[in-house]
Amino acid sequence: MKIKLSEIDVVNSKSFNFTISQLDDVDLLEDITVKGTIQKEKNEYIIFGKYSAKFLTTCVRCLSDLEIELKDKDFYGVAITEKDYQKYLDSLDKQGSMDDKDYIEVQNDEVDITELVREQLILDMPQYPSCTPKCEDESFLEKYSGEETDSRWAGLMNIKIKN
Repeated sequence: MKIKLSEIDVVNSKSFNFTISQLDDVDLLEDITVKGTIQKEKNEYIIFGKYSAKFLTTCVRCLSDLEIELKDKDFYGVAITEKDYQKYLDSLDKQGSMDDKDYIEVQNDEVDITELVREQLILDMPQYPSCTPKCEDESFLEKYSGEETDSRWAGLMNIKIKN
């Protein structure tokens, strides 16, 4: 969902409530619900709210499909106009190191809330999703879980490094 900032300039605050049915790089099982507010403070547009999502990923141990549900997760962003964003980029040192601020660039007088929610959802995903409490079929894991060297790595043991 894109919000026109000219609408915010008049009222200084606007609530939004919408659903997202498709996101790049995320296999959604149901629509994402998004509720939030955007408000203007000086030359910045503060965006905050909550989202809930249910998506499909893969268990890192057994590689089976795994459903993940995120409920009432927070998102937050600060948007600034193209002109102010360029000033911000110019103010950074020559090395291009960033400071603690993370701005969203406004394009064509619009801010894309969907992209902000997508980025936060990816950050909120578990880094190593796995079946809970344990995988349904652990026979493959048990086969290679002993103290001896895994036979799949045996070829690496024969490599000799020359100095």
